[in-house]
Amino acid sequence: MGHVIVTLGTYPWCSSNWQTIYYRIWETKASAPAKLLLNEDELGFIDEPIEAAVQPDDVLVEYTVEARDGWRRRQIRHYHVAPGKIERVDPVALSPRDFVLSWLDGPSKEAIQRSAWGVRAALDVWRRTVKDVPDFIDPTCHCKQRPELWQVGMEDAHIPPRPHAYFLVRWRPPYHFSMAGASTHPWADCVEKDPEADEFRTLFPGDAH
Repeated sequence: MGHVIVTLGTYPWCSSNWQTIYYRIWETKASAPAKLLLNEDELGFIDEPIEAAVQPDDVLVEYTVEARDGWRRRQIRHYHVAPGKIERVDPVALSPRDFVLSWLDGPSKEAIQRSAWGVRAALDVWRRTVKDVPDFIDPTCHCKQRPELWQVGMEDAHIPPRPHAYFLVRWRPPYHFSMAGASTHPWADCVEKDPEADEFRTLFPGDAH
């Protein structure tokens, strides 16, 4: 029977608390050399925990990265491990805002997979068009008539006339997100302000914000 091994670390090169974080996932078997399944790195905030949980077929890695609006957020990397292969699975985020950032900044293939079937082509165009819109519009709003949907607004306050982008996010408990729509205008039924949706969350309960 094989084992899954996870290594975490940083590449310190100065005194900054922003450093490159790396994580590697290995599969080991008694009858074969260890196989590297994943080798990733990302700039992270090392003053907050870099943590992992490992099971025979499951790996969860969580650490802090910079959010688009200048704040920090927890980055969620969750993988299903099968013999010789690895696949990223839910959760990829813990809030509608964090999902929008993951969807905008992550690989195109993952963004398409986490978009509604009927609007994938249109959403892919949106994703490439508004990738650099930096600031969130407070707060995230719940769509009262469609209880699975939340609206996340973004704007660029530095470029007149402050272009806006609104994202419609489907949120099924506990943390299953998908992109349902995008527009330059808010949806009429998404007006119920929900600041709790934007609160800090972590899958490692001992962590401090």
